Amino acid sequence: MVHQVWLPDTFIHGIQEIYKPEILMKPQTFGMNDKGRIKFTMFGVFTLSCSMTFHNFPMDIQYCPVYLESWRLTEDSQTLVWARKRPIGVQKAYSLDQFTFSVRVLDIHHVEYSTGNFSQLGVVLIFSRKLPFYLLQIYFPTVLFVIISWLTFIIPPSYAQGRIILTITTMLTLAALFSLVGVHSPSTSYLKAVDVWMFVCLAFVFAAVVDCLVDIRLLFVVSQSYKRQKLGFLTPVSVALVENRRVFADFFGGGDEDEQVGASTAPSDRVRSILRSRSSEQRSTAGLGVNFAAEPAADVAQAPSEPQQPESQEERWHHRADVFESMSIVLYPAAFLLFNVCYWAYYLTAARPPEELAELMRRGFTPKPIVQSYLHDGSLEA
Repeated sequence: MVHQVWLPDTFIHGIQEIYKPEILMKPQTFGMNDKGRIKFTMFGVFTLSCSMTFHNFPMDIQYCPVYLESWRLTEDSQTLVWARKRPIGVQKAYSLDQFTFSVRVLDIHHVEYSTGNFSQLGVVLIFSRKLPFYLLQIYFPTVLFVIISWLTFIIPPSYAQGRIILTITTMLTLAALFSLVGVHSPSTSYLKAVDVWMFVCLAFVFAAVVDCLVDIRLLFVVSQSYKRQKLGFLTPVSVALVENRRVFADFFGGGDEDEQVGASTAPSDRVRSILRSRSSEQRSTAGLGVNFAAEPAADVAQAPSEPQQPESQEERWHHRADVFESMSIVLYPAAFLLFNVCYWAYYLTAARPPEELAELMRRGFTPKPIVQSYLHDGSLEA
């Protein structure tokens, strides 16, 4: 009887596959009430294609429009309208693991083609990605790695080995996490929000590595007071280390000289004591660049009218190292905090529907969810 009744000519845009399960009979019903209104229902599983953008991943919201329209009958012959009481139903208990699902009915009634005007209905399937999983798996660990890289700022620069090992290990771990995130993220030709986050975190850790090396380099220039030479910031380290074993011992810690000074004396303390002695020698031997021996204290007392000499080059380098270290402890956390404020303020509000859907969604409506319950006779009530 169904084949003898006229059925509406309906076409669904973006459909790729239709599956109608059939065991003993076709999954469809046909009925007519006492007023002559015909009701035809059919069960099917539809596979739809949806164009997605992942610029805001993992804070993205995907809008998948679905259009129903007539294929060959114009609006004069066939008009599609939503049912008044229940235009479209969504189970209230329906949920997805990675998304929050909702439906929005579009305010659209017809579409114009070159062959005429056709009746059309539209609905948008909205998939909002759930963020807690990515906060625990990506964002929280990377923040910890960045903070760990800052811990090197409180380690004395004289302990070069510990600082270098900590910063480089942190950077390699963060790079491995970045590769793992890229494997499990959607493949795109543009940057995603998670890519921006990982790149900036890598940049902060790399800056901490460079900061560590610069600070150690400044300490190395200070340690050249052993050789009583005025060396610049770019003097090769390898040359000085080969020529002077005491520089190597003080630069990296340890050495035979440690036993003479005492096990309780830190390398930075030894550098400062030597700098103080070196400064007094330079004041007492002003103008005698080839004499490295300290003048007797009596000679110094005999010349009280001699003007005080400016601070030595070693002291200036040591002061620069202290200022550089103090600025790093403040600037790096402040910059990372500013980046977090800008990052979350932008990407949490950047997901918006396409322009062609925004106005139709605004004029549309959200259908009420369906709550199913069983009646006393065992039948299912919707």
